[in-house]
Amino acid sequence: MDRKLELKKLKLLSKKRMLLEKEHAFLMKKFHVELKKIDKECNKIYCKLSDAEKDLICKKIPEEEKVLEIIKKELEFLDMVSHEQILELAKKQGLTSKKIIQSLDNLQNRGLLYRPRHGFYKTI
Repeated sequence: MDRKLELKKLKLLSKKRMLLEKEHAFLMKKFHVELKKIDKECNKIYCKLSDAEKDLICKKIPEEEKVLEIIKKELEFLDMVSHEQILELAKKQGLTSKKIIQSLDNLQNRGLLYRPRHGFYKTI
């Protein structure tokens, strides 16, 4: 009896997983169709985003560039740069602590920085 119940549970789980995978595939297809337009005559794909929207997605924010430059300059002399050093040096350049923290998070999300230890940063 236990084996039959186990098999039923596995079937239910596999059905739920299959439904989730189908839903995910549908959403991805919908997302790609909404962002791209296909010209059937030339078989070319055009992006529906305007140039301004592309610039917003792709451009670097000046605050991030400043923070990254500070880190790179400090890494010439040190192995790792502490969070406090970055805050201190960036505030001297006129950045607020909120913008500095946001810039550090964005740089980490983009893969340009990482934390080898808590409170310290390194570039890749």
